[in-house]
Amino acid sequence: MKQFLTSVTLIFSCFGFAQNTIFEKKFEEKQLVNPQFSNENEKLYFSINNPPSYYFNDLIAVDETGKVEEISKNQKFVNVYFSKEPGVYRMLNEGNTYTIGNSEKISGQLKMNNLNNREELNHNFNGTHEIFFTNKKGKEINLLQDEVYVNQLSVATGTKNNFSLKAPDVNRLNGPGFIKSKKIGLKGYVKKEHFEIITKSISSDYHKNVIYKSLYDFQGKPLGEIVYEIDLKDKFLITSTNGGGYSESYGQSNRTIFSDDLSINNFYEDLANGEFYVYGIYSDKASELNKTVKVNGYYVFKFGKNGNKIWESVNNFEDEGDLNRSYSPAQISTSLAEFKENLYFSLAVNDHKEFMHYAILDKAAGTVNKKNKMLFSESTFSSFSTARKFLSKLDGFTNLKNKTFDDNTIMAVDNNEVLKKYINDQQVEKGNEIHYVSSFINNKIWVVAYDNKRYFKVTTF
Repeated sequence: MKQFLTSVTLIFSCFGFAQNTIFEKKFEEKQLVNPQFSNENEKLYFSINNPPSYYFNDLIAVDETGKVEEISKNQKFVNVYFSKEPGVYRMLNEGNTYTIGNSEKISGQLKMNNLNNREELNHNFNGTHEIFFTNKKGKEINLLQDEVYVNQLSVATGTKNNFSLKAPDVNRLNGPGFIKSKKIGLKGYVKKEHFEIITKSISSDYHKNVIYKSLYDFQGKPLGEIVYEIDLKDKFLITSTNGGGYSESYGQSNRTIFSDDLSINNFYEDLANGEFYVYGIYSDKASELNKTVKVNGYYVFKFGKNGNKIWESVNNFEDEGDLNRSYSPAQISTSLAEFKENLYFSLAVNDHKEFMHYAILDKAAGTVNKKNKMLFSESTFSSFSTARKFLSKLDGFTNLKNKTFDDNTIMAVDNNEVLKKYINDQQVEKGNEIHYVSSFINNKIWVVAYDNKRYFKVTTF
């Protein structure tokens, strides 16, 4: 068996070692069960199907003490989306109606056949408003030619209000000194007291990027702007699948490509203090949108709540093998997560079929405390209840036959001996599989272990 390719480890472990099982349940074999983490609510939610219904019918929540709360019973819903405002969720019911928080069912703007932009649906509403940003015809926006329209739904009354918006200045995104784009997009975020529009510029040499966060009240009045500037100097910004922009299927092969340049990077925002972390990857040469790229390294920039840069961390990958190849940028997945006093950056390619790089960075200083390259087999598994991909047969561990993992579990298990032992000690019955999916919530690692027979076990570490 191959061994880990491990770089110098500056610290051994950043995780705690307490272990506590907070939830165990065996569902019926024919039931569909979808576990969803909500970091803002500090809970794990289960959408539960009751056959022969094709919908989910029940929604329950589990907190860190193991307390189970019944959120909804005997309903018909397709999915649940969690707002960045704690305690607020949107349940898409049959017939394109919503339940947002504790509201009665209201006629929604989201159509069942328009669920492809899932990345937007967790941050475009709060407890009072839902907003979709479109052009005048209700279609996707191209700032090079379109006005911006706000399609607003009142949660309290169910009434809809559409109005045009004074959009960010396109001249600072396009023209001399900037890359040539056929389409310039935006992303909207609904906060508790206002909404925000994110736009990005990229310099023509691909060394610099500026993120503009434009703030508005719910009547569309501008409230100000925060600017975050990225400068990689002699390195070249490249796109990746990071949630920063939108993607679409292209050609007869239905390969995934980016719709705009927003995926040049993404950010994680600490809503408690306004700290803003921008992350992305770079190459040794410039590349136009959707052209193949070779990854040389990654960067994380930390900004204060007013846009002042606190630190930058720009780091090469030490990988002359796998990362010496070229990839379609949509095949490259990057993410950033926060846990305790650290940030966890990860990169994987080709639907997580080969390897994953990750690094642990100190939040205060940006120094890299640990980095590793994890190898795994090419097989992937799509869960029976979600479209989540799992990593299989992780090299360097024992007793992992028929066990699969998501990215967070792999980073956690590589840094926590108690969690590693817990997973190694779990026995798998013949013909069964165990799947592990994790999240970092409230300074704890939440690990959901579930099998093909609908047995779920939730343990915190």
